[in-house]
Amino acid sequence: MRQFLLFIPFSVFVIQLTAQDMKPLKVGDHAIEIALPDASGQIHKLSSYKGHVTLVYFWSSGCGFCLKEDKGLAYSYQEFHKKGFEMYGVSLDENTKSWTKALNRKELRYPQVIDTAGMSARSVADYGVTSLPFNFLIDQYGDIMMVNVPVEQLFSILWVIYE
Repeated sequence: MRQFLLFIPFSVFVIQLTAQDMKPLKVGDHAIEIALPDASGQIHKLSSYKGHVTLVYFWSSGCGFCLKEDKGLAYSYQEFHKKGFEMYGVSLDENTKSWTKALNRKELRYPQVIDTAGMSARSVADYGVTSLPFNFLIDQYGDIMMVNVPVEQLFSILWVIYE
């Protein structure tokens, strides 16, 4: 939640904005920085992927739909990573044990970070994430190309970009 002070002569108001009040990012907007830790505690910045088409993927270990998308995501990453495609997985698990257990079980090969604030996380508000899974395809310049790309279509989209 963000707070703003509004000064009107002889009055002061505090305006609180929640994720629902913020405008979600849309195609053409510049991606907002995310800097979160991986399982070893190392901070990964989204901006470090500039120069690469990157899928930012918000998920949680308790999200059945997220787990169902794993194979499609892994396949697309495996096929196009060597051509420059990157993925940045953002777990919104509030419990790190659940997250690390899911990582071990899923054997995901792309970078995974966690924000234990869950759906109250700053990145959730910044990106306008309303449900899980949720994703953004970002171009090599850091601008949003697509929002909520269906995983079934990701491979075809990447094929067009890289072939």
